[in-house]
Amino acid sequence: MSNVRDWLQDHPALLPGAAGTVWSVADGGTNGNAAYVPWVRVFDSSRWRHAAQGLNIGWFFSGSGETVNLSLLVATSTYGATGRTRHRSDRGAIQAEAEQLRSHLELPGRLRSDGVDEIDLGLAHKLGDGLNAGAVRRVQNYEAAHVCGFRYQRHQIPDDETLLSDQHTLLRILLDASQEDGAALRPNGAPRTEASPTIETAGTCRRMRYSASWRTRVPDAKRNKAVELQAMSVVEDHYSSEGWTCIDVSGTEPFDLKLVRGDEQLHVEVKGLSGPGEAVTLTANEVRHAQTFPNCILAVVDDIRIEETPNGPAAAGGALRLWDPWIIDEDRLRPTQYRYGLT
Repeated sequence: MSNVRDWLQDHPALLPGAAGTVWSVADGGTNGNAAYVPWVRVFDSSRWRHAAQGLNIGWFFSGSGETVNLSLLVATSTYGATGRTRHRSDRGAIQAEAEQLRSHLELPGRLRSDGVDEIDLGLAHKLGDGLNAGAVRRVQNYEAAHVCGFRYQRHQIPDDETLLSDQHTLLRILLDASQEDGAALRPNGAPRTEASPTIETAGTCRRMRYSASWRTRVPDAKRNKAVELQAMSVVEDHYSSEGWTCIDVSGTEPFDLKLVRGDEQLHVEVKGLSGPGEAVTLTANEVRHAQTFPNCILAVVDDIRIEETPNGPAAAGGALRLWDPWIIDEDRLRPTQYRYGLT
């Protein structure tokens, strides 16, 4: 779950922008009885202090371990009399708010054809038997708060591009719904005067329509993916020829290739470029790993050629350069973006 959170925090450009929007990422459900359903949420912290106090996008990992759910949710938390956050106890009202908002949406493309209007987080599974009553109510609230989204089976997780596109779709809907409700939402998570956190949004907003041509996608995502795969192929070919076993760990670790030869082990960060390589972009996790692990290599494959084919962009060629060992030179690091904590 932390990999999902770190991925979102390290790639803020993957989140759609709107004037005044401040995307934040939070995770939870990992301690005590509530650990049955871990989650990662994306929310607009210019409107809400905490992830569950307004409309949000959530990645929910079912207690059975069989599914991952990507959901647009209404609020499951509110403010108590003392101003502190508390979990809502009105599950029926939560579900009514979700259903009312859903009725005002005309869902686009894949969300209409492959999306789900309910989620099952596995309370019926035997692993849920040990949950206390409070944890059960919390999971039931998550299920009730679901407006729309996607369900991914454990052994049928789509590729990153599809997951990213699905998340963009839900975030765009969240933005549109929030803008319709602009006057009712108070900035910085201040409590509303109304008793219900979100139902007035659905009751007053127009029906939101999305044209058939509307899509939310990462710019040049397919070209970037082709360059990335070509760079990995070039680096793997190089080290395989030297007797190393190459293991692709790019989906789970803060580096791309693990090289094993006998008792030796190296970690390789791979960067692919379609032009001359004057600089590369590194995430905070990549820098941190290179600074702490003693046997890191930076492999840059630049001048990769891209050709458009009927099946999409195809990459070929490239010149390999290696920094071995790779010792981070602090003077060469240039901050291009900062994450500023508000609490």
